[in-house]
Amino acid sequence: MDNQVIENVIDILKSGKNLPEYYKEILFPVNHKEYTLTYQDKKSRESILSMSEEPQAVPFQIEKEFNCNDEWKNLLICGDNYQALKTIHENKDPLIKDKVKGKVKLIYIDPPFATDSDFVTKDGAKAYSDKVKDAEFIEFLRERLILAKEILSPDGTIYVHLDSKKSHYIKVILDEVFSEFDFAEIIWLCGLMGSGEFYPKAHEVIYCYKAKNATFNPPYRLGLSKRITKALQKDENGWFYTRGREGTPGGPNAKRYLKTYVCDNPEYTKEQAIAHANKTRKQTAWSVWIGKKELAEAYNDFPVGTYAYRANKSVDYPTQKPIELLERIVNASSNPGDIVMDFFAGSGTTLIAAEKLNRRWIGCDIGKLSIYTIQRRLLTMENHSPSFCLVMTN
Repeated sequence: MDNQVIENVIDILKSGKNLPEYYKEILFPVNHKEYTLTYQDKKSRESILSMSEEPQAVPFQIEKEFNCNDEWKNLLICGDNYQALKTIHENKDPLIKDKVKGKVKLIYIDPPFATDSDFVTKDGAKAYSDKVKDAEFIEFLRERLILAKEILSPDGTIYVHLDSKKSHYIKVILDEVFSEFDFAEIIWLCGLMGSGEFYPKAHEVIYCYKAKNATFNPPYRLGLSKRITKALQKDENGWFYTRGREGTPGGPNAKRYLKTYVCDNPEYTKEQAIAHANKTRKQTAWSVWIGKKELAEAYNDFPVGTYAYRANKSVDYPTQKPIELLERIVNASSNPGDIVMDFFAGSGTTLIAAEKLNRRWIGCDIGKLSIYTIQRRLLTMENHSPSFCLVMTN
């Protein structure tokens, strides 16, 4: 800052006038790494984490207990997730003190998509309102992501489920908040949902940010693809191999991939060799996850469900996610006994998947229908007697 700028600032302050906006970057420079997203009313990270800033942390009040013990209580929190995250970040409430902050191994959230809509059940009951949009929506989600980063374990993973409306902006925010994490973009083919002639919607995105040393149990496909099995041939020893691999041919490592063995037992038929390879040489799922069974199997993968629910699987909550989708995520990025968190719990599919797979869990939602739906789903699970507390934030 040169002397002339300093003198100008002093003169303006002495006159009692407000400093012009362009002095902001001069007096308070931002250390940009590569890029940053700038918009109206973007708060500092420090103010979001501050315990003195509104909204403030609030006490957790146990409303009901279901099969609870003293060692750990799964929590279904009814209230504002911003306040709930602040309470967990503050780490003083006796219900969660030293039990949650920095120990959550997996966070999955499916926030509103900035659709400017109200979502209702088939009977017209209000599920939730999605009215926050534009820069307000970006900051709404960023505030919660910054708090979530503090709550996540140093070896944790977060998944953020979005669609095309705001995903490109939130990707930049996630890059800022989780800059040191590994990144993957998952495309979920959720079914042909759109209408009209301008590229009807058929997919949503799930951004995954994984700490370098986080748990990752790769989800697997059905087995070797038809392209591989059709190319199988025997060498002089009777061992089955294929030319090429599932990966991209060519490049500096192409020669290494010219011959890949799938079975070294000369007694096996081709069908036996394929069955052996499918058990011993499992193929990791790609980043495109297909909802419909017939389409998934055509790409040699397990289906992860769509929005098109059969009557016996619907819980009558709009935007309900399929259990197969959440089971794949929970299995991939946590182990039994780990804490899984969803602070936009909605219909509760994340919590149901966590319960089924023997994870501990925390869910939060502000909607009464959401809390009712989740309780009903938990208490009517087959072969499970979930242990959890219903907690209120005010």
